[in-house]
This record gives sequence, C-alpha cells and structure tokens, in this order.
Amino acid sequence: MAEDVRGQIAQRASHFSAFSIACDESTDVSDSAQLLVFLRGVNEDFEVCQELAGLETLKGTTKGVDIFMAVERVMDKNDLKWETLSGITTDGAPAMVGNLAHFPSLREVGLMEEDTPKYLDILNNLEVEFDHRFEDFRGNTTAFELFAQPFSVNVDAVSEELQMELLELQSDSDLHSRFRELSLQDFYRSIPAHRYGKIRKHAQVMLSLFGSTYVCEQAFSLMNLNKSKLRNALSDTHLHDILTLSVSQLEPDIERLLKTKNRLHVSH
Repeated sequence: MAEDVRGQIAQRASHFSAFSIACDESTDVSDSAQLLVFLRGVNEDFEVCQELAGLETLKGTTKGVDIFMAVERVMDKNDLKWETLSGITTDGAPAMVGNLAHFPSLREVGLMEEDTPKYLDILNNLEVEFDHRFEDFRGNTTAFELFAQPFSVNVDAVSEELQMELLELQSDSDLHSRFRELSLQDFYRSIPAHRYGKIRKHAQVMLSLFGSTYVCEQAFSLMNLNKSKLRNALSDTHLHDILTLSVSQLEPDIERLLKTKNRLHVSH
C-alpha cells in the first residue's frame, strides 16, 4: 500500500511547475540518524500537493554534505526536476526563494568524480549553509508582498521581468474585483496564462514554499511511537512504509491493488 501511495506522489510530482522541500534530522531509539524529506508542489492548475518524499538513514556523520547527498537521493527516487526546486526549509525559514542554482550545479559535480577535489570548496560552503539553517525572510519581503498584495505592491520594487505584467494587472479593474472576491489560490488560477505567465509562475513558487518544518516534527513523533524500545528492530524500509501511510493525504488504490493481486494468482 505504501508503494502505491508513493507511486501516486511520483505521478503528481511529474506535473509540478514549482516545488519546495522541508527536511529535518533526528535520532531514533536505535541511535540511527534519520532524515525526513517532505515535498510541497504546485501544478499549472494551482493544485497543491504536500507529501512525504523520503526517509533517509544518515550513516556516519550528519554534516551539511551528508544531508545534501541524502536529499539528492530522495530527489532522484521521486524523479523530481532540480530546475523546478523553488525553496528548502529546515527550521522554519525558506532558503533563497527562486535562487537555488547551487543545487543543480552540485548534482553535476556529483557526476564528475574525477573533479571532486576541485569542488571541495563548493561542498564545504553548502555545509555551512545547512549548518546556518538558511535564516532570512527579509531578503524576500517584496516577493511575498507581490504574491499577497499584487494590486498594492510598488511596481518599481519588483524585478524588471515582472513589471510589465504587473502594470497591466494593476490597471485591470475586473481582475481587481476578482482578487477581492477569491482566495489567493483561486485568483491566480483564474488569471489568463497567456497574459500573466510570469506572475502566475511567481505565485506557483510562493504557494510551493513550506512555512516551517512542523510536518517533519509531526512525522518524527509518529516515528518514535512506531520505533520504540520494544520495536527497535524495525527496518528502515518498513519504517518508511509506516510513515508514508500515516502522514499521506492520499489513499492507497485498493481496487487496483486487488486487481493486481488477482492477476498474480491467476498466472500461477
């Protein structure tokens, strides 16, 4: 059942136009360091999906580089596209909104083993970034204001690539009325993509961001309940399955699973 849910998550993730991840690390009852990675993504229709993307056991050290490598494994398993990664949250602060270019760069580094020493400084810098927990909302105030108050934000304060669309948006009285009547999610879904493609993309990025690692903290509580001193032999795979089913907003496709099981029985 957990595998079915993960399949549904992967299917939805394949349609994300923007997504972010929240990750947190904790030690379980058997002294194994576990990294939880949640994803939150938005598709072109502004449908939001927030799910557990993976549980990774950190062997040895738990430095920034180790966390990056674990996150990379989760990204690969879910076939998530690095270019659509909009943010990462560790202890409640989204990092570098829309500016995570070093992540895909480090992925390329990982594919060039012969150049590993050359990029040691990059990895060390990444470790420092993780260790500092990516604290800074202040640099992104305008980005949040544009998303929440597009009709009152100062046009000159936003990036040049958005200014023309924003000027047109602010001069449209019908859209202004619609903005007052609808939720933010419904409003951005309703504006025409051919006229406001960049503003829609900006809104998708904003909607994809996590506000905190609360989902991770909840999952760790469930992990501690399931992997107690009396059940410390629980395998990482089994623990991942339990957490996937416990925290998912999706339901396993029981009908499909039964059909698959029946086909297997018939083939025997």
